Amino acid sequence: MKNILLFLFLFLFSLTSVGQFIIEGHVFDEDTLEPLPFTEIRIPNGLENATTNFDGYFKFNSSSANDTVIFSYLGYNAQKKTIEELLSLNKIQIQLKSASLKDPSIISYRMEFIEGNIYDAKTNEPIPYVNIGIPKLAIGTVSDDQGFYKIKLTNNKDTIIISSIGYHQQKLTVRELLQNKYIYLEQQIHKIKEIEILSKRLGKEILLGKKNKNRGLSIGFANRQLGCEIGSVIKIKKETFLKSAYFKINHADGDSLLFRVNIYHFEKKNIGENILKENVIIYAPQKRGILTVDLTPFELIINQDVLLTLEWIKDDNGKGNNGITFDTKKGRKSNIYEKRTSQAPFKINKAFGRMGLKKKSLCFWFIGKEILNSK
Repeated sequence: MKNILLFLFLFLFSLTSVGQFIIEGHVFDEDTLEPLPFTEIRIPNGLENATTNFDGYFKFNSSSANDTVIFSYLGYNAQKKTIEELLSLNKIQIQLKSASLKDPSIISYRMEFIEGNIYDAKTNEPIPYVNIGIPKLAIGTVSDDQGFYKIKLTNNKDTIIISSIGYHQQKLTVRELLQNKYIYLEQQIHKIKEIEILSKRLGKEILLGKKNKNRGLSIGFANRQLGCEIGSVIKIKKETFLKSAYFKINHADGDSLLFRVNIYHFEKKNIGENILKENVIIYAPQKRGILTVDLTPFELIINQDVLLTLEWIKDDNGKGNNGITFDTKKGRKSNIYEKRTSQAPFKINKAFGRMGLKKKSLCFWFIGKEILNSK
């Protein structure tokens, strides 16, 4: 079995004021000296996960020297190291063995990048912030504001899904994308039901979701690939006009934030379509506090539970999203959902449960007004 050496260059910092170790570095393939993007770096018993970026760079935090870190890359056997072991070295070589092809549970492919642009089929204008990904491998990305994308591809038979709000979804095999890297999406016409909000009797403003008076425990995105999402289920018992949405940030590291707001139908743990029919983008300086989104232009009247999420759609100069965390509050049950990247499935976040903590909800909430019965 072929042995693959990875050079992991670590720059280790002393404890910060909040009692955390900050570890950053790069992962390279020794044979080719190429960086290994999307190498997963996971701490099973903690809240902090990381993934290397396109340049093989990573950065993550750990609050305990006893934490175990798992380094894994597609097609190779994972290897474990404790934070204490990493702190004892200034430079470390991790030897990973290629996975046995006899093991059907392990997929071993040689991955390559492909880049291109996504356009409107009618106007030929670039489409910004399009989701593109391979669902079964949880590999994905988001096009930039000029429709440019760059994604890691694998087997020629893998299916890639391309989707954007306001356009018909498109499916291509890797082989088809390699033959033509320029993608054209057809506009999707939605029949919008006209709603006369002013003609309806509205009750007092109500808060839907969780909001903390004091700061609670923090939680971040589960992955560092563009298109990852984090959200919380919001219970809506009566027909309600949604006025605004709020998201509380506990930590921020960088110059600016760029998120997309998504609101999905949610019924019996099944996540349905996005209620929003156009992109709702948050662009703001990256700082602690509450992000506010005005929803009144969309005239949303909802009478069922929804999943309110934030989607990370743009990297801040290669810094990733590891410095961004959100506030949480005690709940009756865990209702935090996460998506690892574009086109990946949603899963319940179990980080707090693994740590033996009480069940938590994200501090994401709506302000709305119930629709009163007309008499």
